Amino acid sequence: MGLIEAASASTLSAQLAQTAQTMSAALVGRTVADVERDLILDTLDHTLGNRTHAANIPGISIRTLRNKLNQYADEGTNVPDPGERRSVA
Repeated sequence: MGLIEAASASTLSAQLAQTAQTMSAALVGRTVADVERDLILDTLDHTLGNRTHAANIPGISIRTLRNKLNQYADEGTNVPDPGERRSVA
């Protein structure tokens, strides 16, 4: 590995460490349930509201996804209808 490649690898390593630290700090103080809810809803947005795909990505069943979304709606969270994304506020 040349000098330039080593410097680039070192810079990339530092950037990855900083990103990991930032992400970890964003999770500290949050409950697992809150993180799970945000992950599920963000995944649903990512799949453009496709609930089957949104269930497959984290490896849960469509029934589990449906039950979680019903729970979130009962708790007052804005849950989009099937095939729709959350509105961006």
